[in-house]
Amino acid sequence: MTDGSGVEAASASGAAALDVDDGSPSRGPSALEVTRVGCEELHDTDPQSLGLSYTFRAPSSGAPGPVTVQFDGVHRSSTAGAPDTFTTHDVIDPVLPSAGPITLTRRVENIPSGEWDVTASIVAGPADLRRASSATASGRTGYAPVVSAKAPGTRLGSWPGLVGLGAVVALGLQSALVLRSGLPMVAVLSTSLLACFVGLVGAKVYYLVEHRDRPRTGPARWTGMCLQGFVLAAMATMIIGSVVGEVPVLAVLDLSAPALVIGASIGRLGCWFGGCCAGRPTASRWGLWSSDRRLGMRRVPTQLIEASAAAGIGLAAATVAWSARPAPVGALFVATLAAYLLARQLVFPLRSLPRNTRYGRAAIIVASAVAVTVAGGLLVV
Repeated sequence: MTDGSGVEAASASGAAALDVDDGSPSRGPSALEVTRVGCEELHDTDPQSLGLSYTFRAPSSGAPGPVTVQFDGVHRSSTAGAPDTFTTHDVIDPVLPSAGPITLTRRVENIPSGEWDVTASIVAGPADLRRASSATASGRTGYAPVVSAKAPGTRLGSWPGLVGLGAVVALGLQSALVLRSGLPMVAVLSTSLLACFVGLVGAKVYYLVEHRDRPRTGPARWTGMCLQGFVLAAMATMIIGSVVGEVPVLAVLDLSAPALVIGASIGRLGCWFGGCCAGRPTASRWGLWSSDRRLGMRRVPTQLIEASAAAGIGLAAATVAWSARPAPVGALFVATLAAYLLARQLVFPLRSLPRNTRYGRAAIIVASAVAVTVAGGLLVV
């Protein structure tokens, strides 16, 4: 099957189709897909890996618990005396009862490139899952950076595409507000363009510092950015650029804050389709099926919640900036960024990624709530 992104998935299973309407894969009680790059030029480009996506339905009852999936592969060009094979295991913990279809995506590296026959089965977990868990598929290895980014429920290119769209919308909104305010358009826009590029560098650096244990080689080196790093680097660039260009700094920040937050709301949609910043697994009817590029399952839609909050905050701030010159200068910037920071902190516990701070979140919630109250009160007065 194809999704228009240049990647094909070949699947084989003798099971009947699942009846689901929540955006999850429509497959039988168990199914296996081998992800491969459809572009002929990349078939033998190193590094190579094999992407496997195994789908099964969570049990309808019982207690949450771990499930172990085993993948066995045999290279099609193997000789009878010395076959090229692999066996690998992956654990899903916990599997929630009544959570619907679950897809585990595993990438197998350091194996010979070419065609493989693969079998997947549940070797540890509830008995009813083990009885009907075996599924087979055939496919070839593919270019590892593409394979690592592809999984059922994700779309290649969605994150950079939507982040780029968010930047364009943000610059357009900022330009409209600057033009209405009478500030020098060329000076502000040129500084903002530079701030976007510096912000991307800051987002990557922040991610590397915060995730020092992540691999720095292989496909993983291309992934990972943090919004906090973007905001810090971009705002520092805006301040320095405004000072150098002799433009009122606080006035520029007031008109930039609504654009920044609305741009972030569009970028968060890229996280939803790209499989990052995923929410915690849930069996609730309010959960939506999505993937973190490893596990596709019903989750709390944290990306959509944050995108909605950011859009609401940004639209409110843009209305204030458009209808009147905010006073005192700088209050709108503080209120907007603090409100967005507060919303993010409230969403963080719903994410599947554990936080590494014990008191930081509580301190930021208190500080941002105070900042919103004080800055918002000044704007009203």
